[in-house]
Formats: sequence, C-alpha cells, structure tokens
Amino acid sequence: LLARRQPEWVMNYLLNHQEMLEKDSITIRINQKFETNCVVNLTDENEAFAILEYVRMYQIWLHEFNAK
Repeated sequence: LLARRQPEWVMNYLLNHQEMLEKDSITIRINQKFETNCVVNLTDENEAFAILEYVRMYQIWLHEFNAK
C-alpha cells in the first residue's frame, strides 16, 4: 500500500473516505476494481495515524521476512 500511495493519501482515505469516493479517481478505481465498499468511520487523527503506522511496520516486517 505505502509503496504506491503517499502516507498523506492513506490518512486522507482513512479520515475522509466518503469524500474521496466522490472526488478521487484512485479511490473510485479501487472501489470499482474490488467491487466493495470499505466502511471507514474514523474521525480521530491519532487513530488513523496508528493504523498507518501499523501498515508501515507490517510492510517492513513482510519485506524482511521475504528477504530471508
């Protein structure tokens, strides 16, 4: 995820998902491709940042795991 999207985009996706579904071409294409509506109901920036940090750490771990 973070290899393709900037952290700012991910934060905006988490905090303003519905608005992005209406205006952001990337979000619209992702929604069409997977034919699902991701229900994200975050309003707290700290919570969104924690999710972003979790994804970042998971990707680092996954990269290191696959390198072995």
